Amino acid sequence: MKALKRTLIIFGIILFVAQFMAVLIPVACNVVNAEEPFLNDSTVVSASMAPTLQQGDVEWQIRLSEEDKDNLQVGDVIVFNYHVTRPMRAIRYEETVDVKPGDILHVSHRIIEVHDDYVVTKGDNNPNADPPVLKEDILRKALFHVPYGRILTAVTGISSNNAFSYITVFIIFVALAFVVSGIMIHER
Repeated sequence: MKALKRTLIIFGIILFVAQFMAVLIPVACNVVNAEEPFLNDSTVVSASMAPTLQQGDVEWQIRLSEEDKDNLQVGDVIVFNYHVTRPMRAIRYEETVDVKPGDILHVSHRIIEVHDDYVVTKGDNNPNADPPVLKEDILRKALFHVPYGRILTAVTGISSNNAFSYITVFIIFVALAFVVSGIMIHER
């Protein structure tokens, strides 16, 4: 009985810390710039980066400082502002969306050339390179992606716009696994 009580206390502490982190970390990360979070995640909506990134994957990205932008390398995947200059149709989750001049899209593509003031990018699945991207239009760099991460969003009901929610869910699952394993050990 002591082992179960100890396990439940540890589980409670882990849940408290997870919830505390889910509130404190986003606030701390966004103190520097409330408009652009330090850590961000977004759901992949097109097939331009297939097979590396598939529609529905969740890509985690980190905000870049000016110094970070100067250290980008060929092969890095970045998120940048794409300034639409002509009417076009974009595909999002297999739906066609009309995009008009003046709109700004956030695009996540791989760097294929690095220059002093700009980079050239290309989607892994695209036949041609994108127009040059000025360093001032670069927002974030991809850290990693979660395949089919959108499913986690659908199952948990947590918005994919809050990366720290995923951390909380992960910690809760780890805590639950710890409790279950503690109970199983106690029963032996």
